[in-house]
Amino acid sequence: EADLEIAQDFANMVSLGYARFLDFQRLEAEGRERAKEAALQRIRAEVASMSSSDDIGRIIAIALREARDLGVDTTCAIAVVIHEETETIEEYMALLSQSRFNDEGLGSISEISNWAPAVADIIDGYDLYRSDRPFLEGEQTLGYWRSGMPQFVDYEDTDAGKRQMQNWIENQYGIKIPVEWLARRAMIAPFSHGILCISSINPEALGDSELGISQDFAHMVSLGYARFLDFQTLEEQNRAMSDANKELYEVNRELQRERAVE
Repeated sequence: EADLEIAQDFANMVSLGYARFLDFQRLEAEGRERAKEAALQRIRAEVASMSSSDDIGRIIAIALREARDLGVDTTCAIAVVIHEETETIEEYMALLSQSRFNDEGLGSISEISNWAPAVADIIDGYDLYRSDRPFLEGEQTLGYWRSGMPQFVDYEDTDAGKRQMQNWIENQYGIKIPVEWLARRAMIAPFSHGILCISSINPEALGDSELGISQDFAHMVSLGYARFLDFQTLEEQNRAMSDANKELYEVNRELQRERAVE
């Protein structure tokens, strides 16, 4: 009987300990959620402050930075914009800058033969690359986009698969990535105009919580791309107005010359 009482006392202590464990789990989850909401607010503020269509690349880079600050093990984020009417793709790839790769011990930058981003240090420590291409046969991004569901993609871990990915990145973005820096796993999150792809060189790094982050960030990218389209329309209208004003100016000059002759 004494032994049973001791066992019961120990069980009570374990119960108290487990209750504390659950409390800490809840507090940690609440802390992660607050951190994610703060990150989303920062991206939303950047979207609201966009002043031209060129700012869309900055939004992608900020999404990558915020994902990393939340603990997502990633070095690359790509927004793939799908144009079904023209069967074309435009891509914005944010990647760690040369100095950041060196600082984080990911390898010597001298290993890259042709590092030439579209915008170097679009934000501090992150470069932007751009690519435009036609649909490929069996275009996979269409399936990801049309599914409307976030998902994981695991890349082929073979020499042939790695060479294929190396060649693809070099052809699309003009950069030859060392094999050890190639993505092993990616999270695909659809948004209104395409997909957001956040990838990791660590195949074990990305899980369900990170997938949820990518989905929330894709919504922010969607807002940013809507702003991008608005600015594109406005810029086209301004160009058309400027051209019309120039034409009117030339017509007026010609009329003035004719009157002077008369």
